[in-house]
Amino acid sequence: MLQIGFNTTRPDVAQLTMGQRSTALAISGFGVNEATIDTFNQGDLVLTLSKPHMNTAVLEVSDGSWQMVCKARLYPYSTANKEKKRLDIAFKQLKQDAAAKVAPHGLVGQTFDGDNVAVDGAQDDYKGPVVVTKAMGEGAIEGKASDYAVPTPYSVDFTYSRFYAESATPRDISKLTGQKKKVKVGPKLEAASTNDNPTDA
Repeated sequence: MLQIGFNTTRPDVAQLTMGQRSTALAISGFGVNEATIDTFNQGDLVLTLSKPHMNTAVLEVSDGSWQMVCKARLYPYSTANKEKKRLDIAFKQLKQDAAAKVAPHGLVGQTFDGDNVAVDGAQDDYKGPVVVTKAMGEGAIEGKASDYAVPTPYSVDFTYSRFYAESATPRDISKLTGQKKKVKVGPKLEAASTNDNPTDA
């Protein structure tokens, strides 16, 4: 099992731990113009840490079946926004049968249910000079947001966890109360991500 530490505080480093072995990917930090890249390969596992822009660091993780992309970057107008940073995460299914035996779950994983139906949950109102967010995906996720909380950063234990499952079917969207709509699925496999609106960070 691989544990990966990556955050906006030190986006120039990704810490990897496998059993008793630990290593790190490292690039130049924010504010350095030169483009840098570091990689880690082991079997089908490929990790890449890169800096496509002076204010952005990107960690890509792939095992041949799934891909995860984490982008750590400064808010637009960074000086006016007090140098705040955000972390955007996207997931992509690389193999058609990646979820055949165990359908993924979790806040994002459950959206890979293969039914070509989008479910819209509760959304915040971003009108006005001050916005206080409160929507937590109600209606678009099974259960409530607190069901997905884990006790420690690397824990796999939460209400709907399937980490140790040998078989599991996709969620039943008939139990979701959010607005449902059919979506067209093109030749590319489905992907899901966190909201890319800067106010949602």
